[in-house]
Amino acid sequence: GLALSNPLFHGIENFYAYPSPRSGSRKVNLRSKFTFGIRKFLQKVFLRQQRDREWDAHPAGFTERNRNLMEDMVSIVVPTYNRRNVIERAVNSILRQTYPFFEIIIVDDGSTDGTADVIAGIQDQRIRYIPLQENQGVAHARNTGIQEAKYDYIAFLDSDDEWMPEKLELQMKKMTDPSNEFGLVYCRMGGLHRDGKRRFVCPPEEWVKEILEGDLFYPLLGQNVIGTPAMLVRRECLEQTGGFKESLHCLEDWELVLRIARKFRIGFVDRILVEVYKSQGSVSTNIPWYLITRCYMVSLYRAEFTKTGILERTKNEILEVARNNNLYEEIKELLTRDIEL
Repeated sequence: GLALSNPLFHGIENFYAYPSPRSGSRKVNLRSKFTFGIRKFLQKVFLRQQRDREWDAHPAGFTERNRNLMEDMVSIVVPTYNRRNVIERAVNSILRQTYPFFEIIIVDDGSTDGTADVIAGIQDQRIRYIPLQENQGVAHARNTGIQEAKYDYIAFLDSDDEWMPEKLELQMKKMTDPSNEFGLVYCRMGGLHRDGKRRFVCPPEEWVKEILEGDLFYPLLGQNVIGTPAMLVRRECLEQTGGFKESLHCLEDWELVLRIARKFRIGFVDRILVEVYKSQGSVSTNIPWYLITRCYMVSLYRAEFTKTGILERTKNEILEVARNNNLYEEIKELLTRDIEL
């Protein structure tokens, strides 16, 4: 721990050494809540300064002497399934991060295409490879990674996507700022539409930061703007709200984000720090499960949708997608039911 013999701590003690109006004593008890809070804050500042000095001395990344700084370490969970051709790009985007204090947990969800050989060829002591015997879905793979995670901050990257180099640094700066109390911090994501020509940004760039941060449960009911690769989450949030719902095969990130937003404030970094790719067979292109999950969420939060006045609009959006995919009657019926998944 940090020695409290540091001159700055003496300065803080002397600053609060004024006569007590009640007792007339010369000093206020230094174990008072307020002073103790100041001392704890300064400890955190000095630890961060120590981390920065060690970081500058070891730009290549994690060393054994950084283990006392585990509170600022990040566990990065990368689920993958038959992504041999793109997973190295994803992992390399993590290894290029300007914030090097992390572990990478690659959970192979039963790949049969030689993904393991690609991972074996990436030499970095921060990588842990966990092969599953059979494919059980991306939610299960992410939950396995969460269970294996060693640290108090957890991030996710899909194996067909890519992070920009400053992603973790900017998010950790936001998350660990003592003036913030965020359970989750996210950023903008960019990529190409399915036509391969037009670019999208999520959240849209015209949406200003002020409406994308804070208490977001009700805004997120109508539209999710927080993708899994954009998340940085405190472990305690996942412990209190539970992990990904494994019975969902689509939009499991939205369902989790709503549970987190109901209990914790959410922070936002106003930069495009994730590049999203629409791979063939990716979960984001699974239209039937998309519709089923939207119906499930209407069922789950029907009272909240009604309270905010967006129930009918939401149902019409779902039915429009169903109509375009020849599933209108089935989804119309499903929207009237209470669903358990």
